[in-house]
Amino acid sequence: MSEHVIQKARFDSKLRVYLFLSSMGILLLTVIGIPLIPIWLFLGWWWAGRYFDSIQCDLTERRLRIRRGVVFRKDKTIMLDKIQDMSLQHGPIQRWFGITTLEVETAGGSGTQGQADAKLVGIVDAQAFQEAVIAQRDRISGQVSPASSAPDDSNYVSTNALLADIRDTLHRVEQRLSSAE
Repeated sequence: MSEHVIQKARFDSKLRVYLFLSSMGILLLTVIGIPLIPIWLFLGWWWAGRYFDSIQCDLTERRLRIRRGVVFRKDKTIMLDKIQDMSLQHGPIQRWFGITTLEVETAGGSGTQGQADAKLVGIVDAQAFQEAVIAQRDRISGQVSPASSAPDDSNYVSTNALLADIRDTLHRVEQRLSSAE
């Protein structure tokens, strides 16, 4: 049973060039990688194209599903109610290419401290996609987003009623404890 896809992320075609050149840069910086550069000139462009074609990110009603990979395929599902932060990163090379990285951090995530649980590089209009994910997360968690109008008074009333019940229960417990002494 698959969920309804609310929005599919589109990836910028410049991402293929960025992937190819960033991998080439890594080879140039390593002694072991320098002899591999001629092979990478042929194989790398093919790999970057295949990797670009494999990337998918779907926002559903309750999940963010990310799929990618050429040789080793990765399919990751992030529950929207677990998302704590989504940040946009624009490094100098990414700015030159006009692409952005959207980093997703979750509660109890698998990433180490300071590391995102998912990084999506090259999403077209990453800020709009980020806002769509956050809006859907807020919808399913029942939070009031800043864009909404007035706060819900029924939630305020039910919270006050619950607090009054707790107060009354504590008073009854105190009375029973004092009468038992």
